Amino acid sequence: MSNSKTKPMFINTEMSAAIQSALKAGDRAKRAMGKFADLMVAQFGTDAVEHLISYKTKGSLATEESWATLNAVIDTTFPDSAQTLLARPITSMSDPEKKKRGYWQRQRGSKQKDLRNAVKTRLGEDQPKEPKAPRSPETRIRDAAQDIVKVCENIESPTFRPAEIKALAEQIIRSI
Repeated sequence: MSNSKTKPMFINTEMSAAIQSALKAGDRAKRAMGKFADLMVAQFGTDAVEHLISYKTKGSLATEESWATLNAVIDTTFPDSAQTLLARPITSMSDPEKKKRGYWQRQRGSKQKDLRNAVKTRLGEDQPKEPKAPRSPETRIRDAAQDIVKVCENIESPTFRPAEIKALAEQIIRSI
């Protein structure tokens, strides 16, 4: 992003405005994220999430240009000082400035994830495909006892008597 005041555009102006609205909205964020997700799904269909993943990642449908403009749109939701910091080359920064830049880069990543999650939610991808069958009490007890045995076998400097605990856990396993 440059220091100019031109507004970056991701896909189209409506999509860019939806991103900014969703990230700035605060208490209206859920509604704004929903609108953004609807626009992404309308534009890209079920592949919408892949357009919000870095172009360097396998399976991404984003181009280098679209990824840069997405980041530029996200950056417009940050304070001017952060935008300036993100636009500067890292080689010209002091250590405190590098730390601040790292903070804002993490914030950018968080916003990217928020956008991806909104689209996943809209597509229903965040829902489990098949509900897991509940485990029986016997299975749960056996698994817990096996975990106790493993822990007791791997203790380096015990503060209790692991051999006795292990023997009790093995007795529980045999009795089930």
